[in-house]
Amino acid sequence: MKRFNKIVGIGGIGVGMLFHSPTNKTFGRNESRLVELSGAKDYCK
Repeated sequence: MKRFNKIVGIGGIGVGMLFHSPTNKTFGRNESRLVELSGAKDYCK
C-alpha cells in the first residue's frame, strides 16, 4: 500500500486528474509549477 503525505484537488463535479509534484511545498493561489501527470483519476463529487 502506497502512503501519501498530501493530496491536492481542484475543480468541481466530474473526473479530476492527480498530479505529482517533485517538491513537498504547498502551492500559492496564483502560483504554477512543473508537475507530473499520474495515471490515477479522482471520481469524487
